[in-house]
Amino acid sequence: MRTPRNERSTMCAVCVVMSLAVFAVLLVPVHGHATGVGVRGAWVDRPDSEENTQMVGGFFRLGRALALEGAVDYRREELGGGAEVRTWPVTASLVASPIPFLYGLAGVGWYNTTLELPSTGAADDRTEREFGYHIGAGTRVPIVPSLSFLADLRYAYVDYQFDEFGEAVSNFDGGNYLTLNLGIMLSEPL
Repeated sequence: MRTPRNERSTMCAVCVVMSLAVFAVLLVPVHGHATGVGVRGAWVDRPDSEENTQMVGGFFRLGRALALEGAVDYRREELGGGAEVRTWPVTASLVASPIPFLYGLAGVGWYNTTLELPSTGAADDRTEREFGYHIGAGTRVPIVPSLSFLADLRYAYVDYQFDEFGEAVSNFDGGNYLTLNLGIMLSEPL
């Protein structure tokens, strides 16, 4: 199946932004601020579904006690009847670490979601781009001086409008979900 042109260009833009962020973190020293880049995987629990899905992504952080985080994630889930949803949120978070190994975070995101319906000709695939919010808390544990393990819980809310597709998306609320994120971050030592 071919990827629609607007989805390919969005994915290319996300890849370019993440690549620039990685190079900026690794090549440009920021005096007085810790920088870090990492990857993560997540288990996604949606209140409207009994099944959990997985999500993968990358992120960068700038700052110590108060940091900015930028991230791009990707998840795919089947809804049944041949329908499929792909989501790739681009998020920005403010991360506060009152204690060096614990943090809380809150942020906003641009949640891109493509609803792909079976090839019945009844309706075309549709991509929604919605603004959403998230909040969470976690821990950062050093493995070696420049490598840390991260674990956090995040709650996200996005108000998608797929109502006109009725039965095809009856088991996709999509708006509320909880993630358990596990990742590693390469950064300056704590």
